[in-house]
Amino acid sequence: MLTFKILIVVALGLSVKSYSQERVTEVIYKKKSNVKLDYSNSSKNKSSIEIVEKAYSLVNNLNYSLLYNGNSSLFFEMSSLEIENENSIPIILAKSFGDTNGTFYTNSKLQSTIIQKEFDGEIFLIEKPFSNNNWQIEADQKRIGNYLCQKATKIIIRETISGSKQVPIVAWFTVEIPIPYGPASYVGLPGLILEVEVDNIVIYASKIIKNALKDKRIELPKNGKLITVEDFTKLEKEGFKYFKKF
Repeated sequence: MLTFKILIVVALGLSVKSYSQERVTEVIYKKKSNVKLDYSNSSKNKSSIEIVEKAYSLVNNLNYSLLYNGNSSLFFEMSSLEIENENSIPIILAKSFGDTNGTFYTNSKLQSTIIQKEFDGEIFLIEKPFSNNNWQIEADQKRIGNYLCQKATKIIIRETISGSKQVPIVAWFTVEIPIPYGPASYVGLPGLILEVEVDNIVIYASKIIKNALKDKRIELPKNGKLITVEDFTKLEKEGFKYFKKF
């Protein structure tokens, strides 16, 4: 944990220095769902089905901002006037799809992402090193807007109420914007990630704003308990074991 605290202090210094010297670019991301729900053979009750359907219908209303400069990036959800009752279960689910819930600070010099996330009523700062990414760059290419993009894939292990689950990730990045950033914790490739698909949720760039307004700041989230990815995963497992009882 001492190493992690040193990383936080260094990152604070780098973030203050970097946004004072470099112009910030902003990328607006949106989400869409490719899920086709079929409950014909489902044992779920009607209210559960309605909650899930509502959650997927709300995905299109969510907008996210990625701010980046040469040293760091910050990804976070933008407020949406179309969504009411921020604490309803469908909205909480919609925000969690694609693992976009939280604030994500990435520092390319430190090769690490710090994720500020709430779990079980407590706020955590989770360190995720680039070494955890394990991307495989594929030969496939396609154009997204004006940019030629290349495919990258990986498998992550996600904790769910039903246990550990292998989840495939497909990302499309462009070396025409040679920075290692992207939405949420999908980072560490040799170009900006313009699109990610995970669990039939697509996170895609809808707009790139170069030389964003001067009031845009890239700052490391400060509030939260410092914790490693491994220790946070243990907390998730214990939490899901508790909820599974009900």
